[in-house]
Amino acid sequence: MKKFDDRLGRVVKEADTDDGRQFVAPQSMYRYRALNIQKVRSHRGYMNLSPQRQFEIEVVSRVLPFKVNEYVLDNLLDWDDVDSDPMFKLLFPQREMLSEPSFNLLA
Repeated sequence: MKKFDDRLGRVVKEADTDDGRQFVAPQSMYRYRALNIQKVRSHRGYMNLSPQRQFEIEVVSRVLPFKVNEYVLDNLLDWDDVDSDPMFKLLFPQREMLSEPSFNLLA
């Protein structure tokens, strides 16, 4: 059952727990939707990356699978300092993931 919680200012889901108490969990505003590089291109954080960084990500993503979701893009990445952001390095293809000859062949 869903209801609007005035205190939280959003819709919540209710469920009964094993001991008979009611548990109220907030309903996320993000639905899981895997985004590939074509969809990520339009994200404001990605558009603020240097053209060189965007090019490197796109070249490497031709070889290595790459998907991310909106929650990660909006909340977990530090777009102002992607060079030292561990989540960015973990999730986005990096130039160092391909050998120099392979990268040059694809570029």
